[in-house]
Amino acid sequence: FKGVSQAIGLGIVGTGGRKASLDTTFDLLKDGVSPARSFAFLIASRNMTIHFWSLFALSLGAEFATGQLLGALVMIGIVAFALRFLKLHHIEKLAGNNPGGGLAMESPGFPSWRSMLFSVSGWQVVLRFIGIEVVRFAPSLLVGILLGGLIFTAGLQPWWRPFADLFDHATLFSDLTNSIVAPFLSFIVSLSPFGNLPVVHALFKTDGLSYAGIISFCLASSIHPRDLRIYSKAFGRKRALALSGILYVAAILGGLSSTWFYAAVGFRPSLP
Repeated sequence: FKGVSQAIGLGIVGTGGRKASLDTTFDLLKDGVSPARSFAFLIASRNMTIHFWSLFALSLGAEFATGQLLGALVMIGIVAFALRFLKLHHIEKLAGNNPGGGLAMESPGFPSWRSMLFSVSGWQVVLRFIGIEVVRFAPSLLVGILLGGLIFTAGLQPWWRPFADLFDHATLFSDLTNSIVAPFLSFIVSLSPFGNLPVVHALFKTDGLSYAGIISFCLASSIHPRDLRIYSKAFGRKRALALSGILYVAAILGGLSSTWFYAAVGFRPSLP
């Protein structure tokens, strides 16, 4: 548990860039870090980074950002448990890895966060990291904004059919259907976590996906096409498929768990 929690913490202050986070994950594996801890880092870096969470809260609200954190923690727990039974071993060394890591990895000269945040040189590192992150996610965010605009436009058309309440509003079947379909849609869209934000905003506002589907859509950012190709190259096709299945199911359960948590306390995010 301690190792996984440390990996989550490293992911939270890490990079939200798809390539950099995946490269760092495999760098951890090559250094002997367990698959459970390495993929806990990957999921956290894709769903729980400080800047991603802040943009999520500003875009859709704190109830979504908090639900994303809860769902990510559930997903990490499921994946960490399942990977105990899936023996992942590298069958081929991946070439060209140049991990960007994150703020914690790119500031080794500072012994503590206090020394970083209360020094001029520390803030230079922080600002440089922010600049690198903006460059990483800007193209995907731009594509996401364009796609979100198309979804908003489609939502105004008479032929648009709301999928969020396919089996009536806030029912078990609607939640299950949305959470199962959403990761597949995320796979098709194939954007970075930041690029997903305007897309899920548009999907929610047009009743394209329910709350459970929105969270599952975002959590599925670790099973996009490029990720799957790298998993297959690193672990072999069979283990890569098994790993992808674990991540897919975990994304579904993560979305459902955060939805049902809100429902249990009498509050379920929905359109007014």
